[in-house]
Amino acid sequence: MRGRESSKARRLIVFAGHTLQFAGIAEIPNRNALSSFAGFQCIGQEDGDALAAEACDRLIFAEDRNAEHRAAANEFLLLLGQRLFFYSFNGNGNCAAGRLRDYGSQHLVSRVAGGTYSYVWKYSTAEDGVLTNATGTRTAQTYTPPVTADSLRYYTCEVSYKVNGLTFKASSERVAVKVTASQAAALNITKQPVDGEYPLGSTVVNPLTITVANVTDGGTVSYQWQRSESLEGEFADISGASSTSCTPEIFNEEKTLYYRCHVTYELNSVSGTKYSAEAFSDVVSVRFSNLWEGLGTKASPFLIKTAEDMNKLRELVNDKGTKFAGIYFRMSADLTLPEGWVPVGSSAANCFSGNFDGGENLLTIPEDGLPLFGYVAGATISNLDIYGTRIAGFGLVNFYNNASSIVNIENVTLKSGTQTLKSGLIGGDASGMATVTIKNCTAEEGVVIGYNKTQSGIASFGGGLNGIVVNCVSYATVYGVDKVGGIVAYKAQSMGEFVMQDCAFHGDIAATGQYVGGIVGKGYSDATAPNSPCVSIRNCYATGNVAGTNYVGGIFGGEGGVIQAWANGIGYIQNNYFSGKVSATAANAVIGGVIGNMRSLDCYNVISNNYYADTCGAGTGIGRIELVITPEMTGSEGTGWSAVSYNGPIFGRGDDPAGGLLLSV
Repeated sequence: MRGRESSKARRLIVFAGHTLQFAGIAEIPNRNALSSFAGFQCIGQEDGDALAAEACDRLIFAEDRNAEHRAAANEFLLLLGQRLFFYSFNGNGNCAAGRLRDYGSQHLVSRVAGGTYSYVWKYSTAEDGVLTNATGTRTAQTYTPPVTADSLRYYTCEVSYKVNGLTFKASSERVAVKVTASQAAALNITKQPVDGEYPLGSTVVNPLTITVANVTDGGTVSYQWQRSESLEGEFADISGASSTSCTPEIFNEEKTLYYRCHVTYELNSVSGTKYSAEAFSDVVSVRFSNLWEGLGTKASPFLIKTAEDMNKLRELVNDKGTKFAGIYFRMSADLTLPEGWVPVGSSAANCFSGNFDGGENLLTIPEDGLPLFGYVAGATISNLDIYGTRIAGFGLVNFYNNASSIVNIENVTLKSGTQTLKSGLIGGDASGMATVTIKNCTAEEGVVIGYNKTQSGIASFGGGLNGIVVNCVSYATVYGVDKVGGIVAYKAQSMGEFVMQDCAFHGDIAATGQYVGGIVGKGYSDATAPNSPCVSIRNCYATGNVAGTNYVGGIFGGEGGVIQAWANGIGYIQNNYFSGKVSATAANAVIGGVIGNMRSLDCYNVISNNYYADTCGAGTGIGRIELVITPEMTGSEGTGWSAVSYNGPIFGRGDDPAGGLLLSV
């Protein structure tokens, strides 16, 4: 049908489910009759009056469509459901007598000015299946389907048009795109299994693992581990071993077995053809042998008699990844580590998790050598004497930096003449879950901690750590910069406990920075944890000289970051005694006979029955208290993670902490 040219075309825009407005219409003939057609209701009689559409679910418009058909004065378009209609009034404007033409479900392009289009390409794997967003660039007017996978997909584009705050949508027909393979993809093994070697009596072995590069052409990769009694023998499938890993069988007799993984790939192409490929991993050996004398049990531990025995332990942990969890070792003689020693435990993955008993023997570390252990996890180290004129790291465990760095250290002695670059036993910034327990350890007189005098976070036994230190005594001289302690340097992480109990420091501390204490240098101080559990120090005493530049305390340098202690992190400073000398070189330095500086005090800071000598050089027990939260206090400070609400009725204290908690004698 061809309409008339008109310089006064009447345009009607109708939006589904919304109030409708006339636009640019000078005259509509017989409006009342319009209500009889397709559920329209005529609301008003003036130009611009509203019209309600209840039979429409999409944009209806009448305007210039193309050069061959222009909307005439008495014409408009309707989109009802999925069908397009063109309606033309007759001469007297009677809708009932008008002509209605059905254009069917044709592709529509809206030409209402000022709008914006958006596109989302989607696909289904069945012709009428559920749609999923297409991969890659799917929001443009055109889309290139991927051809990396054998597949049959049905694509459609969902088009949205936004105008005048309203959104209208339409979808294209689904079109099939078939991608067919001509062969199976080659398999690429990117990580091969490695040999394993275990002593007789092992109860845990490491699984053999394999990694295959991702195959993207739509097939399935399968795994089958196989085993053979000899390298040249026939390999047989292992029942149930059909994943990327396989745990070898454990033997309590000398035995060597060989393993490999058979990897297969199958592709059932949409073309109807089946393709396949296969690959084999490297062949690896798993050996059980009598590496050391003993059975590896608590009653009969493996005996480390020579440096070669120690080196074998290192090789199995570092190179084979054997952790020795639940296995017991004991040194049966004094030993000297070889020159160029690499510590036992080369990474968090290849770490020592066993029990190592020094047998009260002496381990000598060569000058500028590294300590016995590197990475540990769940280990116990006990009954060991250590000597080294210059140990170029920590004295016992060189890495404490992840959540699994859990270790128990008991009855370890740093012998006179030993010098360490870092703290005497261990230190770092591991997770609060990585609890270190140090008991009954000693640093003898003549031990030097921090021989180059440039280290921060340093002390006789622990640098930064979370855990418990009980009944340890040090006569060492400790050098450092910031966060320097006689027993432990500082609390390493916000959460997790930090308890010092029944410890003594009889040495001297010479620090060139701040937060220095005869037992502990500093609590946790990151601004993002103002409610961190506080340091607890009980039944400890110090008798030596404690020197720094600022925030120096005879027992504790102080809490530099905690603004408000909570019930789950009570800080107990109780029953401690300091009889040495404290000093600080900074102008207006803060020093205390027991504590240097406290960022704040509330009811969960329990400080009681502490004493300091009135000749120690400090005029007060606590050098400075920056804030006391009282029961009447309200308000807050900080934002985000650093925010604190004082909430005095819950956290406030009504005593005089500056004058009544510590006593000079």
